[in-house]
Amino acid sequence: MLTEKTIRDTKAKDKRYMLLDANGLYLEIYPTGTKSWRLRIYYEKKEIRKTLGLWPQISLKEARALRDEEMVQFREKAIEHETNKPAMTFETIADEWLRRMQRGKLSDGHVDKVEYRLDRHLYPKIGKIPANEITSGQILQLLRAHEDIGHIETAHRLRGITGQVYRYAIA
Repeated sequence: MLTEKTIRDTKAKDKRYMLLDANGLYLEIYPTGTKSWRLRIYYEKKEIRKTLGLWPQISLKEARALRDEEMVQFREKAIEHETNKPAMTFETIADEWLRRMQRGKLSDGHVDKVEYRLDRHLYPKIGKIPANEITSGQILQLLRAHEDIGHIETAHRLRGITGQVYRYAIA
């Protein structure tokens, strides 16, 4: 962690460099001698940087307080973003799975049959429902409806497809 003495004694170099403090706060020192407080936050595998101000106008103690305020605001925005994020429907996940499956070593005819089963039997019943809200009971009811009219093989195929889509979603 930095101290005011360390900051005061730090000299400029030929290239820009940084002195790390804690929890994403650091002081960036430029070749001109300018010292700038910066904050680095990682969110969803992305780095976000924010400038907090210049030293000595903002002291180390003030920079730490600003960092803490920024982190609180950032967490609130992240929580709001997560709660407003639309859930992935069964159809969107299945479409993505199907596109990846096509890149494999499967024949076009097989992929066409799977796509037909999705379009004909699964999407009308569970396609628009968020995947995390679909219960095993709903899938069982869908499969039993096919079994009841004598479409045993279709029910087995649909069970296989839904299982593969969910395994893909979990992975």
